[in-house]
Amino acid sequence: MELLCQDISPFMESWSWSRFLEPQVLVFMIPITAIVIFGGKAIIDAFHRHRERMEMIRAGMHPDHPEAADAFTDGPVEKDVSDTIHYGQE
Repeated sequence: MELLCQDISPFMESWSWSRFLEPQVLVFMIPITAIVIFGGKAIIDAFHRHRERMEMIRAGMHPDHPEAADAFTDGPVEKDVSDTIHYGQE
């Protein structure tokens, strides 16, 4: 075990977090970080959207109908032309 620690210690002594601020590293770290953050956000949003739809179905509401979304929002959902085409004239 001591032999392993001795092999790593010269590397650890030369390591510095300031190496992440070098342009050669930043050019890769910024896009990778953005992909991880926005990918994670997309997964979390999809998960929450799925749970909301499942709760609407359990409550007996049709999750795709515009009026059903009113129960989970602060106010009425604005309708556009595609709602009228999809659900008919009201």
